[in-house]
Amino acid sequence: MKTLTTITFLTAILAANAGMAHGFQAGTYSGEGLWNSSQAKGTYKVELQVKGNEISSQYAITDTGSKKWSFTMKNKAHNFFDVVSEGEKIGTGYCLEKALVCHYEVAQGDFKLEETIVQEPAQQPAQQKNVIYKFGSKQTGANVISWQEKLNSVR
Repeated sequence: MKTLTTITFLTAILAANAGMAHGFQAGTYSGEGLWNSSQAKGTYKVELQVKGNEISSQYAITDTGSKKWSFTMKNKAHNFFDVVSEGEKIGTGYCLEKALVCHYEVAQGDFKLEETIVQEPAQQPAQQKNVIYKFGSKQTGANVISWQEKLNSVR
């Protein structure tokens, strides 16, 4: 009977976590990013939403206005996932088993994007905020851009 109770309990935990973006704390995060290319560099503001398995980013870039990027991490076996945007699989990714770190890649034609997302949980939840770091690169033909972001949870 104890084994059945333990299995039921573990199943409930796994079912609850299956709806989260591989363990990232749901909520809104806000911060700044730094981008670099071979021709220039700059900064931008970013707001990130984690809701279920969906991660949405809104970027405010000084020279080019605002941009949005949203994708869903569709769970597969052994911490792997498909990157799905607007209902279409556009890439693949994986998450580490014992850390809140995920990496994904998207490649379509001469467009390539890769990004790593790391969450640093608050050490004392009542006093500190969760932090998400994102870094990656995007290549379109010969044009390559890299970025890094630090976002704090908004309370």
